Amino acid sequence: MSISNLSYFKEQVYNRIDRNYVSMKVSRVRWKPEDNNASPEYIVSGSYSEKVNSIDLWYYPSERDDDDEMFMNLPLNSINIKQGDITGLLFHEKNKFMYSCSQGTVGIIKIINNKMELLNEWEVCDEAAGFDIDLSSKEICVFGDTVVFFGIETDSNRGIINTDDVKCLSFLRQEEIVIGNLRGQLFVYDLRSYLKPSMAFAYNPESSVGVTCIKPYPLQKHILVASGLDGNITTWDLRKSTSPTDLYSGHDSPISHFQFSDRRPNNMFTTCYSGEMWHWTNFDSMLNGKQPDVQVLLERKKYPTNHCDIYNEHLVASTDNDSLVVVSPIKLL
Repeated sequence: MSISNLSYFKEQVYNRIDRNYVSMKVSRVRWKPEDNNASPEYIVSGSYSEKVNSIDLWYYPSERDDDDEMFMNLPLNSINIKQGDITGLLFHEKNKFMYSCSQGTVGIIKIINNKMELLNEWEVCDEAAGFDIDLSSKEICVFGDTVVFFGIETDSNRGIINTDDVKCLSFLRQEEIVIGNLRGQLFVYDLRSYLKPSMAFAYNPESSVGVTCIKPYPLQKHILVASGLDGNITTWDLRKSTSPTDLYSGHDSPISHFQFSDRRPNNMFTTCYSGEMWHWTNFDSMLNGKQPDVQVLLERKKYPTNHCDIYNEHLVASTDNDSLVVVSPIKLL
């Protein structure tokens, strides 16, 4: 395993960074996809640690005067959640998205004429409440201390994977998932025969470092990418071994989330507990042994940056100082 240091830091090349104060703590945020790959104009967010948490729909026009400050003080529409924090948001179709909450509820919401309509809800076991959700074209996975998965088109639970301290999860393929936990362990499961993992390995073989986020690299699904409580990024080539291929020295605080660009996956974005948000501009080259190049989008501050989403050339992030941050347009390399 080789360790790479960052090439600190390139000059910022972004036209505009807007901070939009929304008077709530936002845990998750997503752009609503548009027809014909058009620029997004709607943002969905989920709150946490409020007296009443909600899922909110915001309007952020792509055509606007650069001299105007955009403050999204009031959402277009909101759905209050009975109990718990919003822990996951993920679009399933252009106008439908899934959410999960810390009390074990999973739901699907449709956006029609700038209003949200709850289509379906599932109550999963308490052990699966608390963290996040992922889905393939046919399956939903929701996880906390355990993992519950079931079909999108059915209301019945298909299976429960009993594993401890799950912190992150991602689909590798249609019926295959990877799980990371707070003890620094990673497991691969085939959902068709899920009683035992098909692969198990450590995030860091030299010490127990909890895993915070995990995804396959979009252009090479056999390359697994994970972030940890150590603030670093680690990659594996699942075809060769279960030992880390590379470890890239990153933030000096835990990474809360990372996201690859949907248009150009060579670009990766990380958010962390110390409030920073970075743009890693050369992921393909990193896999070929080059040093990372990083551009700083948000600098270190008192409050964490919780989550980000990238759609085309538009980036949105949620922070704990009651604001949504939009970087648009963003230069993808």
